[in-house]
Amino acid sequence: MKLSYHKLRAHLGRGELAPVYVVAGEQDLLRELAVGEIVEHGLGAEATPFNFERFDGEVAEAESVVLSANQLPMLGGGHVVVVRRAQKLLEKAGVLVDYLDDPSPRTVLVLELSKTPDKRRKTWKALEKKTQVVSCETPPTSELEDWVEEQVKARKLRLDIPAIKYLVAEFGGDLRRLLNEIEKLSLYAGEEKLDLETIATLLGRGKAQSIFKFVDAVGAGQAAKALRQLGRLLEEGEPPLRILALVDRLVGQLRVAHELQSARQRGGGGSLARVLGVPPYAAKSLGDAARRFDGASLERALRSLSETDRTLKSSAVPARLLLESLVISLCGGGGRASSRRVR
Repeated sequence: MKLSYHKLRAHLGRGELAPVYVVAGEQDLLRELAVGEIVEHGLGAEATPFNFERFDGEVAEAESVVLSANQLPMLGGGHVVVVRRAQKLLEKAGVLVDYLDDPSPRTVLVLELSKTPDKRRKTWKALEKKTQVVSCETPPTSELEDWVEEQVKARKLRLDIPAIKYLVAEFGGDLRRLLNEIEKLSLYAGEEKLDLETIATLLGRGKAQSIFKFVDAVGAGQAAKALRQLGRLLEEGEPPLRILALVDRLVGQLRVAHELQSARQRGGGGSLARVLGVPPYAAKSLGDAARRFDGASLERALRSLSETDRTLKSSAVPARLLLESLVISLCGGGGRASSRRVR
């Protein structure tokens, strides 16, 4: 059985979980997203770390994978086993191939192939009959435009059809780059509608790059870099209140990430990428940044934001001075890593 990545979400939404998935194709971003969505649905609402195991097919033994796949779920929920770079294990006819004839009904086994297989080989033809294959090749233009529209809506970004077609035409061959550019637009515009001319300007080497680097540096606690980018934004005419809104959005995302991390420690939680509507690489960056903070420091960050907002609107203190003070607080004293200093 075979379906494209474009149809995977509808397939999972119907509860049609297959016992074995093969995720293959040239687009590594689509493979990453597909594996993540299958894992989330396979584990279910009562997900626990005990019911998820990951293997690297380049070094793992097929016997270990099969042993894990045959284990029963613990503490409720589903059981998921993911094998990255599974080509080598599948090319060796053995226990893993035999497992496909009689897979465990209580486990979802995901075999991810980092290379497109030779479809003429008998092993691949057998896989297509025994598993649910998810094709992650570059989708046709119509499907790609639908996918971009989904990503845009998930971020509440207001782009019309000509803008979506423009993005696909410019970056459609590199989906990771395409998603990165959508994230930049979302970071800049929020829910403000963007026209084609503005989009073309933002995706050049101007203000959008400074915004992206500024927010990334604040999240990573890199005060010196964040202050440099802040200076560039102000020199380029970016309104101080819009810069403050970017920081406010970042702190909000960090709070969500921190809450999910706490929930995972208690055996719960969910996918940060799905909750925030951001790509996996952005979710990882936000997760790393959130570990710099505890609950109290995030509350202090919110108070600092509120105070900065009030002072910006009501006093004659230079906006640059206020924003620099906020950035230093967030990068240094705002989180656990209070020993960080501006260099």
